[in-house]
Amino acid sequence: MKLLFTFLIILGFVAGVEAQSLKLIETDLVKSFKKIPYFNKQRYKGAKNVAWDDSLAIANEVFAKTLQQYTTRFPATIAYPFSMLKKEHLGICTSSDGLFRIYSWDNQTGGTMYFFDNVYQFKTGTKTFSNIYKQKDEGDAGLDFYKIYMMKVQGKTYYIGVFLGIESSRYHFEGVNIFAVEDGKLNDNVKLIKTKSGLRSLLSYEYDVASSVEWKNQPEISFDATANAINFPLVAANGKMTQKFITYKFTGQYFERIKN
Repeated sequence: MKLLFTFLIILGFVAGVEAQSLKLIETDLVKSFKKIPYFNKQRYKGAKNVAWDDSLAIANEVFAKTLQQYTTRFPATIAYPFSMLKKEHLGICTSSDGLFRIYSWDNQTGGTMYFFDNVYQFKTGTKTFSNIYKQKDEGDAGLDFYKIYMMKVQGKTYYIGVFLGIESSRYHFEGVNIFAVEDGKLNDNVKLIKTKSGLRSLLSYEYDVASSVEWKNQPEISFDATANAINFPLVAANGKMTQKFITYKFTGQYFERIKN
């Protein structure tokens, strides 16, 4: 009994030390993250002879690397809420099994078009890993992930990341990107969606924001875990949002569009 009591004290101490470490990590990350909006503001009101754009780019790079390093070295970060970072508008979404998480933020290098950067964190075995992701094409708006669905089929686990993209104050796009952890590595290009143009890992739709801005309930992408089906809002040819949906159902090998 005495041995058990001693063990519980030690366990509580270790947990307390770890929690304190995570708080210190978050404090350091917040300090780094706040430099992004700071340098963005200086671009517009700062001295013209100072390269504020360069400072903003460096601030984003430093934050991404710092976040990547912390989330790789400290496995417990994948379950830590990071409440202070969320208040500073860092987006965080985590899969229901707690093994995959995406961090997203507006790097503030755009104007009416938003550019988002991401860090993907995943756990395999007892180790966690993190990857920094930036858009491959410089002119493309980034992806702001806000939800992760999970699908298990044939012994494999797939993660369906739901994202928002902001092309302008008028046009947004939303969609899904499918991920999987394979052989200890994250695959962000799992081509499970079958379309007329071929197999895709990412599927999205563009819409005119003004067409639904006054609606009480905004149509959203959803995943039916029972039917293994993704429901997408239907957008008319003119870009106007509708109240209808189209469905892509997993048929055993791919997600394929079915008649509603």
